[in-house]
Amino acid sequence: MSETVENPSLDSVVPGSEPLSNKKWEAYCQSRAIHNSRQLAYQEAGFRSCDAHAARGNGAKLERLRPQIRARIAWLGGQKDEITRRIASEIEAGYCAIKRADIADYYIEVERPVLDKEGDPVLDAVTGEPKTRIVQEIKPFSDMTPEQRFAISSLKYTDSGRPNLELYPRTHAMAELRKMRGIGVQGQDEGDEFSRMSRDELRAFIARELGAIGGLLRVNG
Repeated sequence: MSETVENPSLDSVVPGSEPLSNKKWEAYCQSRAIHNSRQLAYQEAGFRSCDAHAARGNGAKLERLRPQIRARIAWLGGQKDEITRRIASEIEAGYCAIKRADIADYYIEVERPVLDKEGDPVLDAVTGEPKTRIVQEIKPFSDMTPEQRFAISSLKYTDSGRPNLELYPRTHAMAELRKMRGIGVQGQDEGDEFSRMSRDELRAFIARELGAIGGLLRVNG
């Protein structure tokens, strides 16, 4: 009677191939594998730190003390197809945020008192009550969605205190989305541009693109 010998490799788990149970650790590993930045990964995972230098140091400490985190980062870093998909998804989300941005959504109407040249309230000649008027003001950043904040190119104020808000060009975002989705491109499948890149080229590409469209990855701000 022959004896059946089980292959132990069938039940073995490749180190780092399974998601970590700690959600913040897993988020850190995912970001670290894509962006190769301890600072960014630490902040994206939801950890608190006093500044960028501290975030970078805390990320290094986290990796040094947790071998499962090092293994997870190493495994994720070897999954080029998944990294490519994530990078393309993040860039596309950024361009979509710009395409959907409506300048009207950045302002609110508020009632303010009418002031004279000395800055004192102007009183109504009949009622004696301070006069008011409706003005448009920029929404507080805390009232904007992450997508809305992402689409802001610049916010400056004139000498008189009037805000000058600029959004990233919608036409550029739409053109880039068309290229990413292969619309109007002959003989090129969606994703071919990314699949031809090495990991270092992918990282350089996302850093360049995110910098050009406002640094998309600060969604927690």
